[in-house]
Amino acid sequence: MPWLLLIALLAPPAPAAPRDTAFSDTAPLDIKADRLALDRKAGTATFEGAVEVRQGPLVLRCATLSATYADGEIATLTAEGRVEVRGEDWIARAARARYARQSGRLELTGDPHIERDGDVLRGERVLIWPADERLVVEKARGRVRAPRLPSGPR
Repeated sequence: MPWLLLIALLAPPAPAAPRDTAFSDTAPLDIKADRLALDRKAGTATFEGAVEVRQGPLVLRCATLSATYADGEIATLTAEGRVEVRGEDWIARAARARYARQSGRLELTGDPHIERDGDVLRGERVLIWPADERLVVEKARGRVRAPRLPSGPR
């Protein structure tokens, strides 16, 4: 069943031309917020109020976003407060999200759920690898449309 859920939620409707993928090293990262607190010595930045992050086709919105830096590069992003992540044809919501650059993984917790074309999955934790178009929902429950099975004699 997990493979069916993955296909239902993340499979693209048609093959797309190659492009910069979300949270990649090549696509620019655009961040907007009402306030920024930067501590260069500690290697941290905190964005507060109406935070919006865009990279490629991915958009993240939240109340607060904390970033850690290593060697001048973003190492982690932690979003809190009505977190919403939108891909090209899916949307995920949770109380918290954490992106780790090294693994390329986005982890959603706090009543996370993901939707695509009327299909909805909830779980204890949702893990998304946007660049790989991969998804894992732990303790998954939800409603997806089953693919039409071929009819006829067997």
